[in-house]
Formats: sequence, C-alpha cells, structure tokens
Amino acid sequence: MKTLLALIQTFVVVSSLTGQPMEWQRGVVVLIDERVLTGSIYNPKGFDLIFLQTKEDRIALSAGKVRLFRYYDSIANINRKFVSVKSEKGNCHFYEVIINGEVSVLREFKRFANRSHPDEIDSYNYYTYVNQTLEPIINFKNKVLPKLLEDRGEIQEFIRRERLDHYGMKSALLIIAEFNRIKQSYLHARSN
Repeated sequence: MKTLLALIQTFVVVSSLTGQPMEWQRGVVVLIDERVLTGSIYNPKGFDLIFLQTKEDRIALSAGKVRLFRYYDSIANINRKFVSVKSEKGNCHFYEVIINGEVSVLREFKRFANRSHPDEIDSYNYYTYVNQTLEPIINFKNKVLPKLLEDRGEIQEFIRRERLDHYGMKSALLIIAEFNRIKQSYLHARSN
C-alpha cells in the first residue's frame, strides 16, 4: 500500500512540475537486462524517468534501468523511440531517436523549454550519436562531417547536388539520412 501511495505521489509531483497532462501511450520497454515489458507508458518530458502500467503493476523506471522504450504517440501521430545513453559523468539520460543508423540523431528535451509547445524544434537539444559518442549537432561540420566524407565519395556529390550548407541543422539531418541510406544500400548489395 505504501508503494502505491508513493507512486501516486510521484505521478502528481511530476505532472505538476512538467505542467503536462498525464498522457499514457501503449508501448514496449526493454530493460538493461533485456527483459521486455509491455503496457501503458507515461513519459514526462524533461525527466529521465518513465512510468509503466502493466496488467499486474505500476512501476517507475529510471534511465539507468532502461535500454530503450517505444510507443505510438497518438496526439502527434508518430511512433517514438527513446534510448538510454550514459553520459561522461556516468548518469543515464533518455534521448529520442530522430534518425537511426550508423550515424544517429538524438534529441533531448530542454529542461526549461516551453512546455505548452513541447514538439517545437527549439524545445530540444540535438546530437549526433556515433560509436557510443554523443556530439552536439552544432559541431556537425567540424567533428562528424569529415568522418562521413572520408567514408563515401557519394556524400560530397549529394551535398553539391542538393546545394546544402555545412552549418544548418536541416542540412546536417539530410546529410546524415543520405549517409545512412548509402551505407544501408551498400550493405544490402554486399549481402546479395
């Protein structure tokens, strides 16, 4: 009974701190130990914590206990996937996967973002994620792009053909998506 009361208190506190309604979405959680749990997920934006309601239980899970979770966001009409990434300081944080591939793009809700418009681009910090390393997307031109250009000549051609700059986030997202597409088609061709 005490556990249930503590969980209800946590729900109320998190909901009031975020200023967000408690929206439960059907989804799947994969724990660090590879166990898979299904149920309704409440993901309060800006917190490294999710709540899972199964047929048997209601539990709170920190980012350190979760490998990934995904759900269908019926309000935004999109499938969302989040991964837990350990920072250099050893803390785990949830990041939403925007582009998945050899070079991924992740985003993290800003702590002091406008909570009344949580899906606006300015409400997030964006990162590239390569070889288990997070890099702010603002460093794309200097830290990530040179590695992409080393690997495949097609990327340079794509940048020229599409007249992309190396500074804007939109260009970075397009370049990363094309790089992953080329890598995937190359791997597919090799397997045939």
